[in-house]
This record gives sequence, C-alpha cells and structure tokens, in this order.
Amino acid sequence: MNRRLLILTACTTIIALAAVAVILTVFHGTGKGSASTGKPIPAGALESTQLLLSASGHDAVTPELNLSLPSGRLFPAGTSFDAAPLSWHQDGSYANETGTLREPEKPPAQVEIGFVRRDGRWLVTFEERL
Repeated sequence: MNRRLLILTACTTIIALAAVAVILTVFHGTGKGSASTGKPIPAGALESTQLLLSASGHDAVTPELNLSLPSGRLFPAGTSFDAAPLSWHQDGSYANETGTLREPEKPPAQVEIGFVRRDGRWLVTFEERL
C-alpha cells in the first residue's frame, strides 16, 4: 500500500510541475528574451508620443481608445514630453515609456505612456500620471 501511495504522489507531482511549466510558457513566453526593459525608446514610439501631443493627437492612439476620447485636441498647445532615459519596457507587441509631461500653466507630471505595435507603428493605448 505504501508503494502505491508513493507512486501516486510522484505521478501527481510530475503532472502538477508539467502543468505549471505549460502555463508559464504560454503566458510568459519561453524565457528566451522576448521582453526588454530599460532600453532606449524606439524612434517610432517617440514620434507617436509627439503626435499624441500635437493637434493631430487622435492619429497616435488606437482606434479603441479613440472611441472613448473627446473630439478636438487631446493636450493643450505647447505641451511637451521628456522621456526618461532607458525607460522603454517592451514585451512582444506591448510597451511603455515614462517621463515628464509639461502642460502650459500646470506643474510638470511624471507619466507613463503605453503602446501597442500594429501594422509597423507604435500606437498609444494609455497615458497615466504616476
């Protein structure tokens, strides 16, 4: 009876470990470095950030986000963003950058801007004050 219990316990443990390995592989990649952190911000993402702050800001965001935004300019004229060096974090098609947002007549704010890569472009998915 003890031998049977030992074999059953060993098999259950092996199945549980295999399930954990499958889940980690599916949801977190294979660990071969698809995610990056602390990298220079790609030129395309910087361009999307500048477009977001311009009069054409709606062109920088995803269509889904655009549906929930008010019409007109998203940020006042004269708004700027200074990206923090090496603040780019990317995992596959998703990424974010952090930096300082400066809007006229407001104190500077630390923000995070999220992106998704679609059709060769970085589109903004969110902007959040930290």
